[in-house]
Amino acid sequence: MNLFKLNNKEEANAQLEMAIFQDHCNDQAIALFEKKTYTKEYKRVYKNFVEFIKFATDEESKDVCSVGYWIDYEEYLKSPNEQILRTIIEKIREHHFNYHLEAAKLYLNRAIAFYNLNFIDLAKNDLRKAFYLDSKIKEKEYYLAIERIINSPH
Repeated sequence: MNLFKLNNKEEANAQLEMAIFQDHCNDQAIALFEKKTYTKEYKRVYKNFVEFIKFATDEESKDVCSVGYWIDYEEYLKSPNEQILRTIIEKIREHHFNYHLEAAKLYLNRAIAFYNLNFIDLAKNDLRKAFYLDSKIKEKEYYLAIERIINSPH
């Protein structure tokens, strides 16, 4: 919305497309993209990324900080300029990348639970989701062990 205010419609639309791709239920972004009015506040299940990580995994997370781009947004409101918006966008991208890493662990944990419930197809599906969210998860020793078990003949 702020990029629209700065008359940078092309960048604004590109960011809205990414927001909708990342959250298909983001009614606020969908309405802005479709040039419709939307007055409800965007709701998040977790207040910040740290809370999501605490939910998603028992594994200790490194280099995790709270969602600091809101501080930048307060600065933007005081002194609107495109560079602050670009900084915010980069920080959001970084946080989204971190989400993928932690969400992969969440899907891996759910794959184990599905496997133990004998829902093998669901377990295999979550194993694939974990890999697609973080392809480097295959480098983890525990992933390979879980993959062998879930993909073994029953």
